Amino acid sequence: MGQVDKAIERVALEATIADDMVRQLKKEREQAAKNQEAAIERSKDELATTEKQMDILLDMRLSDQISETEYVSKKHTLVNRKAEYNTFRGRFWQSQYPNFYKYNPKETPLRNQEILDPKKRAQAWYDAGIQMVREGLIDGEHFWGTINCDAVSPKGEICGVTTTSGMAWKIPGRAGDSPILGAGLYVDGEVGAAGSTGRGEANLYNLSSFLIVEEMRRGAHPKDAAITALKRVAKNTIEKRLLNAKGQPNFGLSFYCLNARGDYAGVAMYESTYAVCTEKGPQTLQTDALYEGSATD
Repeated sequence: MGQVDKAIERVALEATIADDMVRQLKKEREQAAKNQEAAIERSKDELATTEKQMDILLDMRLSDQISETEYVSKKHTLVNRKAEYNTFRGRFWQSQYPNFYKYNPKETPLRNQEILDPKKRAQAWYDAGIQMVREGLIDGEHFWGTINCDAVSPKGEICGVTTTSGMAWKIPGRAGDSPILGAGLYVDGEVGAAGSTGRGEANLYNLSSFLIVEEMRRGAHPKDAAITALKRVAKNTIEKRLLNAKGQPNFGLSFYCLNARGDYAGVAMYESTYAVCTEKGPQTLQTDALYEGSATD
């Protein structure tokens, strides 16, 4: 799924939805891809036919089989038809590679040092976002926009979704963890579901949601399974720019998970809150945290 990043007007692939209908969805997706490819092939054939007709039309005019007026009129029709085919094909490829078609180095000069230095890039993103909050352009309560929701139906059906508007001012082409099965979300209809919010790269490197579901498959409670994933993320975070003064990760990462029995947990790198809705109604609960304090301590 995609959502337009309003800051740079590019589509970011930033959502995943999963349930027990994965196989059916896969078939539908494969059929949609085949239909698109067939449409492109038809446009190629029609374009070739149009170009051939233009050649024939020119030969007819050169041999005086048709008048100049008739030639101009028919050529105009064929030129418009050719333009329609090219426009269709252009839109198709633009939808496949939006960043390639939209990027213009003259309009968007890139400062290599700022782009290649991860620390400067992350700080610039954070500073710009906080400034927009201060100016009232962004609601401070909704500055972070990722949501994960997992559920078990009365029949025992399990589903989950993770969606986000993505990281604003990202490098064109960045895909976060939200749309990646096994990272931002993983669902197994016989075991349970797990999803996350927070620093996507840390989640991607460890395929944390997949790990949590596999831990639950081995019998771990959702809380223990999620703690295992957080410990792995913390262990694999070794870059100095990603560590605080205590040597702990300087970013937030939260996991939300449940099993087929309906047991659930919200676990985070540092304490936060999450929402639950059961037969008792909606509740806001504290997550179980791996570390005390905050990421910036």
